[in-house]
Amino acid sequence: MIEATNLAALDHLRHGFFTREGGISVGMFASLNCGFSSGDDPTHVTENRARALRRLDLPAESLCTVRQVHSARVLVVGEAHAGHQPVEADALVTDRLGIALGVAILILFTTAACACVVPALRAARLSPTDAIRR
Repeated sequence: MIEATNLAALDHLRHGFFTREGGISVGMFASLNCGFSSGDDPTHVTENRARALRRLDLPAESLCTVRQVHSARVLVVGEAHAGHQPVEADALVTDRLGIALGVAILILFTTAACACVVPALRAARLSPTDAIRR
């Protein structure tokens, strides 16, 4: 797991950028593959996600993911969303403790990749909806 120095300095935020290392997937997926839509064995993907979340000291069911569709849709994540299958949107935001927001970033050499932005607001400064508006 890779940590960004500037984000690691924030005591209210846990984060990690995961590489291919540490997973149980085999064959062409031999990695820490966390994508259910990849064609990998779903039990391997489930365990890989659990391993990633353990590195963040969070339960696997705390993860909320998004299927990016290149839109302006932002999902405000509450307890009800955590652990469910991904929804179609391009951003996730929460004001809830213990929810892991997951975004898969695929780097393709033939196309542009979307950048991952991690706004880390302290509690009580702005609501997620206000943060989106700004």
